[in-house]
Amino acid sequence: MLGKTRKFPPFVEMIGLTLVRQSPDHTETQLRMRPELQNNKGNLHGGLIATILDTSLGLAARSDLDVRTSSATISLTVHYVGPARTDVRCITRRVRRGGSICFVEGRVIDANDDVVATGTGVFRLFEPAQREAED
Repeated sequence: MLGKTRKFPPFVEMIGLTLVRQSPDHTETQLRMRPELQNNKGNLHGGLIATILDTSLGLAARSDLDVRTSSATISLTVHYVGPARTDVRCITRRVRRGGSICFVEGRVIDANDDVVATGTGVFRLFEPAQREAED
């Protein structure tokens, strides 16, 4: 599976986001709730929810491409629906890809399958740099 060989950036590894499954056009990631990820009310921090969506949507944008393909977020819209007080999963779906631009949508759900947030993103895809032939 392509996703198993992708490495998350150090920040994403630090927060503990993990890839559960990946297939063409879809991804599912998971984050275990920990006290250091909570806001003052005991909910998962909203900025972290945005990070989960941004990372997961970016994975879906390039889910069937070479693992060296990277992406950059052009636009990210997050709609917060309710608080998260449990582990969360992010389920994403690529809506459309044309050339180097990709449109993706997703939702973050808690352990009770309640929607915590929804999001949409537009990503620019960058193909791997071609290695120059060595002399």
